[in-house]
Amino acid sequence: MNLKKLITGLLVIVTCSSQAQCTTQVLYDDYSNASLWNSIITYPGEIDISGGTLNYTNLEGAAYDRVYRALPSVLPDTYWNATCDFMPISGNAPGHYVMAFAAGTLDPISYDGASGYVTTNEDAIMVYYLYQGPTPSSGCCPNPSVGPWQLVARSKKGTVLAAPSAGITVTSLNQYTYVRLERVSAGLVAMHAYSNSTMTTDLPGSPVYYCIDPTITGLNTIHQGMITWSGYSRVMSAKIDNLNVCLSRPSDTTVITGCYGNSVTLQAANVPSATYTWTPATTACSGCSSAIVPVSASGTDNYSVLVTSGCASFTQYFTVQIDPSCPPPGTCPITAGPDTSVCAGSIVQLTATAGFTTYSWSPGAGLSDSTIANPVATVVDATTYVVTGASGSSSNLITNGDFSLGNTGFTCGLNYTSSYSPGNYDVAPTFFTTSYSLGDHTPTTDQMFMSVDGAYSMLTLWQQTIPAITPFTNYNFTFWGTLSSVNAPQFEIHFIGNVTGDVVVATITGAYGAPPPASYWIWSQNVAPVWNSGANSSVTIKIINLELNGYGNDFGLDDFAFNTNSSCVATDTVTIGINPPPPMPVTTDTAICEGGATQPLQATGTNILWYNSPGSVAGSATAPTPVSTTAGLQSFYATQTIDGCESDTATIHVEILAGPPVFALDPAQPECSQKTKTIGPVNPDWYYLWRDGSTVSPYTATATGMYVLTASNNCGSTTDSVALVFEDCHCYFYIPNAFTPNGNATNDLFRPKHDCVFGTYDMTIYDRWGEKIFETKDPLEGWDGNYMGRPAELGVYVVHISYTAKSESGYLDPKTWLSSLTLLR
Repeated sequence: MNLKKLITGLLVIVTCSSQAQCTTQVLYDDYSNASLWNSIITYPGEIDISGGTLNYTNLEGAAYDRVYRALPSVLPDTYWNATCDFMPISGNAPGHYVMAFAAGTLDPISYDGASGYVTTNEDAIMVYYLYQGPTPSSGCCPNPSVGPWQLVARSKKGTVLAAPSAGITVTSLNQYTYVRLERVSAGLVAMHAYSNSTMTTDLPGSPVYYCIDPTITGLNTIHQGMITWSGYSRVMSAKIDNLNVCLSRPSDTTVITGCYGNSVTLQAANVPSATYTWTPATTACSGCSSAIVPVSASGTDNYSVLVTSGCASFTQYFTVQIDPSCPPPGTCPITAGPDTSVCAGSIVQLTATAGFTTYSWSPGAGLSDSTIANPVATVVDATTYVVTGASGSSSNLITNGDFSLGNTGFTCGLNYTSSYSPGNYDVAPTFFTTSYSLGDHTPTTDQMFMSVDGAYSMLTLWQQTIPAITPFTNYNFTFWGTLSSVNAPQFEIHFIGNVTGDVVVATITGAYGAPPPASYWIWSQNVAPVWNSGANSSVTIKIINLELNGYGNDFGLDDFAFNTNSSCVATDTVTIGINPPPPMPVTTDTAICEGGATQPLQATGTNILWYNSPGSVAGSATAPTPVSTTAGLQSFYATQTIDGCESDTATIHVEILAGPPVFALDPAQPECSQKTKTIGPVNPDWYYLWRDGSTVSPYTATATGMYVLTASNNCGSTTDSVALVFEDCHCYFYIPNAFTPNGNATNDLFRPKHDCVFGTYDMTIYDRWGEKIFETKDPLEGWDGNYMGRPAELGVYVVHISYTAKSESGYLDPKTWLSSLTLLR
């Protein structure tokens, strides 16, 4: 374990600030230079200064090996201290001598087996270890790792060695002990033992104070050594490190910080049987007689304590400062909780610091209650919430402060009577028995107040003792009074404590009123400065009127209040962010034939929820199944949830398709002037196919003929046809659809009726099997109903006629007719 240079400066505990270091170092040595030391060695090889430490190796029994060196200057009689690290490594020979300061080069004490301890004519102060355990059963040697051992300090004047007294118990020596020897004053030394190298953690029982002969002066030599008991079987090894001698103290003041109004502790040196006299520079603690005193932090306050023991006395100083990290007076810390991010629409529990009287959250929209510490927020958008907490004062400690109980609970130096006369006071609903318009300050509660007439001497107006208050606590004191325009009362307030005595606060003069017998009075609240109770557990509050002119004055008093000064207002913010929503689930629109089979819908995503509409509140994990009984469009809605956040709504459209579409082509014939005719239905969900291969509907017909349309969807198809005839208005042409060739001279011949002048003409008749029955190119020739010299069969025949007809402008375009003909007998 490398403990080199663990002590880089002296931390003065008893009379110096814990942060201060010595300004003058007499000696600082990590034993890096052996030539600086003189040595006395019993056997060669037992002492070695190397590696930065003083090493003792295998000291045999009845040995006393030591090193010493002169200090750069003589140690003063008033204050110095020295520190070092000491650790036995192994062995079983107690009686260890750690260090001594002597007035010369002679060792102050030695030991041998025959004569025991031998003193020299040398003034000295020393530290050494003594074994305090029972003698081992073997009659030999104690184990240094067992103990107990005791670290002891003793002084020597000439040959007179001070009697041993209580020391600091160390359970085991096989570890470093950090030792400080401190001369606090001419007649007092303190010895510390620490468990850590920074010398901040005292061992139990540390420090120990020892009275010494105050005439021990001129200490100028440091000795460090080891003493072993007699017997060659007793061997000891140890090392000493980091010797530091501090000649002057840097400061006598310990600085303590605390929050405003809080209690801090002043701790003086704990000297056995000492008396302590504290002298505060501001808030008094006179009379405190203990080493530990609590005070209230109220600014920069200075305290001192005189520590007096049976052999010496010394003074310690303390400064109490306000911690700059504390909130300023009148405020108090509040936290609104950590910032976080949630899903949009999440319910979040806001949590502010508990203990405030009132709370106010802003913005209040979306909060369950904006006036409590922990409202529930429904967070739709990223929002920064501001919470303001306010603490009011505690309950009133004044008895009968509103005089509702009458003339009780307080004392007054005036005469109690209802007579309106100087030097008197009354407690009643009116100002004595006068007709002055002065009533109770809070008439809706008790109707009673205190009337004062002519307080022309420094008598006590009002006094009350509060028997139980909290020490080191801030208190508020207020009361209400009225004033006249002449000889206005001036209130002097006294806080008389059971420890600190009388504390007088500044004179208070209330608001301006009107003199009696005017028709109005004005109540005004009088507020005393904050009073800290200090070490007091009770207080007497006294109010004296300092206005002594003439016959004094007339006024009223009411509603006295005394409570802890816990009023504060604090603000904090918390930001609730919104996590981006996950993507919508993947969906696909679909179509189902009316009356067809259906399956539950599907969506690709995580934690799918299905909704009846986009605004539905509760979703279902069960996928819906479309109903195909009625044609139409059905819509379904789904979301997915990832990491607790729900996506926007995805829409699935399901179209229920009607069965095969039913339609009819318009049979109306075009007028002779029409060159085109639009036919066919309109439905974007159908597929169309005309005889000529066209897939567009409606369709534009431009020639006489048979038009056939097939319309279809995924659920079937339907076909319809219509024969259209485009006529020329200059040529009448008509084809009958039946004739009766029965020889009765009526309708015995089939031919078109017309008034046209033909350029070309051709008429062909086919039977139902497509066989040509009759053909002619003469428009005057008709069919007589015979085929191959014999009457044709009754039934339907197809007539095909094509021609060109002459108009005023010449021949028209060719015309083609296709029609059915029924042969009857």
